[in-house]
Amino acid sequence: MDQLSEAAGLIDFNTEVFFSGQLCGLQSIGDNSCGHLHVLKSGTLNIVTEDGHKIFLDRPSVIFIPSKSNHRLSVGDSEHAELVCAKIHFGQGQEKFVNSLPRFIYFDGASHQQLQRAANWLFEEAFQETPGKQMMLDKLSDIIFIQILRHITEKGLVVHGILSALVHPQLSKLIAAIQKAPSDSWNLDTMAATASMSRSKFATLFKDTVGKTPNEYLTEIRLVKAQELLINNKPVSMVAHEVGYEHASALSRVFRKRYGISPKEWLKEKLSA
Repeated sequence: MDQLSEAAGLIDFNTEVFFSGQLCGLQSIGDNSCGHLHVLKSGTLNIVTEDGHKIFLDRPSVIFIPSKSNHRLSVGDSEHAELVCAKIHFGQGQEKFVNSLPRFIYFDGASHQQLQRAANWLFEEAFQETPGKQMMLDKLSDIIFIQILRHITEKGLVVHGILSALVHPQLSKLIAAIQKAPSDSWNLDTMAATASMSRSKFATLFKDTVGKTPNEYLTEIRLVKAQELLINNKPVSMVAHEVGYEHASALSRVFRKRYGISPKEWLKEKLSA
């Protein structure tokens, strides 16, 4: 399996098409729980994000905004835009991956033929009523997202971050192993051995690539897993064991150091919210 396919298997995401048709006037997109994908078939479209990105589109195009960024779509008074819009939901613990992506990326359909072929299939499904339409739209949006990841990695648009590690042949093997078994007795030596690298070379490469030390990354993975288990009503002592800590007190110390509260306090806040 190629590196990007392996990396995609570690990324928890799903897309959900929420609009297809003609857009008129101004539309504010304010859902801060996900990223967004906008695929323009025809017409003219202005996009402005809260980060200051601005672009005017007058040809088939794809816009990808992975971060949780408010933005506006607008067309002129006498104009229209025919497009498909999708939300990209990332699973818990995917913040490092999302932060490693460009904040805003634009593709001209004429310059990216593979992406445009997928977009044309998306349009074909979007503008007719057929059985399984929503499922097809969501799956085709998944394909477009993966094609975007392919472009990002091939063009070297991600120099620093978890995505760079996921497409690194040795680091990706380690990340997969940690995510599969965070409770294992990981240390710098075992992580370096899993990556088939010397201890010093591994430590430097990991920090330079991911922006975190291997132990910092391991702690983050364990805490994310702990949160998932806590939400499923598992006792703190059992959660601690399942994520690699000998005692509940050890997990509580790490949890409090990272979040400022204990696991039980975190769960109470989460449930009340």
